[in-house]
Amino acid sequence: MATNTFERKICIQSPNAVRRLSHAMNPKNNKANSVSLYTNEERIRSEELLKQLLFPSKRS
Repeated sequence: MATNTFERKICIQSPNAVRRLSHAMNPKNNKANSVSLYTNEERIRSEELLKQLLFPSKRS
């Protein structure tokens, strides 16, 4: 499969945009690793629903 890479110069002129970008790129503000996407209860429920799809009841 072919992959294209594009390099483009980005020019940020607004002081507000510079501040927001700096805030977003600061590792101290990155909470993605500390926030669980879903709870353990939701995970268990999802696994049970998946099992129901993988192993349909004998009535069908």
